[in-house]
Amino acid sequence: FVDADVEVSPEWAKFALDLLHNSENFSCVTGKINISSQPSWVEKTWGMNRVEKSKRHFVNWASSMNMFVKKKDFFKINGFNTNLITCEDVDLSYRFRQAGMNIFYDEMVSVTHHGEAKTLVEFFKKEKWRGTSMIDGLISHGLKKEELPSLFQIVFFLVSFVMLLSFVVSRNFIFSIISCVALIILPLARAIFISYKNTNLLSFFKLVIVWLVYYIARSISFTMSILRISIKTIR
Repeated sequence: FVDADVEVSPEWAKFALDLLHNSENFSCVTGKINISSQPSWVEKTWGMNRVEKSKRHFVNWASSMNMFVKKKDFFKINGFNTNLITCEDVDLSYRFRQAGMNIFYDEMVSVTHHGEAKTLVEFFKKEKWRGTSMIDGLISHGLKKEELPSLFQIVFFLVSFVMLLSFVVSRNFIFSIISCVALIILPLARAIFISYKNTNLLSFFKLVIVWLVYYIARSISFTMSILRISIKTIR
């Protein structure tokens, strides 16, 4: 599987097929996703999050913009959940692993994604859209322990934001400051970790901004999903 805005490397298919043909330990192969050769600061900053711990290792999920799957195993778990608007690759990956099938990452199976968000506004819109089926995906494959940190972060950010609004309206200065600190703590923590991991401290403030936009977008998606599911359940 590959997206329309993705350019594959010359030996992309060869490397992936060799891996699949020569191993029974995994059913899915994925690899490195590069950004364009002339990236905007948003593309470059967000791309820092894709640095892997090693060149070849097992992973929890594969992106559908760079995914090779054994046909028999794909149909064994009934393929993609077509009811999902987004997150269908994450859902497929977790159902693979539920069935005892592993996913292998090799950086030689590389592609270049030309459709990355180039501005903060575009990044916000993409992340808001990408979070559309987060709750539906959890319902589809069941909540996994690997997903708990991400879910907790979204809920924590959302609660912090609601508390900040309520304390600002009630003019409680002290608790407004505390809520503001709680709101920014996740983007700060992410920025510190990624900066250290990439040994690029100069990108710290850019990472804070991008992660803050990410959490705002995903919190909106999460809230809209909860409301949509609640309304559907009531009806």
